Amino acid sequence: MQYPRTFFFDTIISMTYQKKSILTAALTKEWESLTVQQGLETFESLMEKAGTAVAREIMGAFPKGTAFVLCGPGNNGGDGYVIARNLKEAGWEVIVALDLSLSCPLSPEAQLNKDRWAGPVISLDRADFSSATLIIDALFGTGLQRPLTGIYLESVQQISRTNSPCVAVDIPSGIHADTGALMGGAAPAILTMALLQKIHLL
Repeated sequence: MQYPRTFFFDTIISMTYQKKSILTAALTKEWESLTVQQGLETFESLMEKAGTAVAREIMGAFPKGTAFVLCGPGNNGGDGYVIARNLKEAGWEVIVALDLSLSCPLSPEAQLNKDRWAGPVISLDRADFSSATLIIDALFGTGLQRPLTGIYLESVQQISRTNSPCVAVDIPSGIHADTGALMGGAAPAILTMALLQKIHLL
């Protein structure tokens, strides 16, 4: 299999108007694994770079305010914790919302960044986004293969009912990364930010 040359995870772009996919979800995962296997990065450093870069772009695009960061059970959620930490350090008011009933373990990298988060945490089913000036969707990334249900579907539906802008990390939760199909519902992101190596057709 041919792999693209190694890039570093520093470039943020909007995926909204891309006309062709560069990497499928599966190839993206393989590419990240290969990068780590070659000793160029660790999964921890990739997550830190991704979250820090997204936070930097958010701070450049939106005025400082109150951000709700919705963190899912996977590595997209891990990126969310990094984003939350960076925004808080920059003086934003940040609230992390997640499924507190979740019993399955997180990846080591996501757990590490969850543990590093020292700010407020609320349950997704109790989240009220009316005070948010920005909502950050870090629920699910490119690996989502099933329709949103339950608390996650309710969360993206609640975002749709607010007037607050939503920024998605990698891809709006509920969109199939390879086909662009809507899977139950999707976060209504006005801006989707992904690393150059993670461009997908919407």
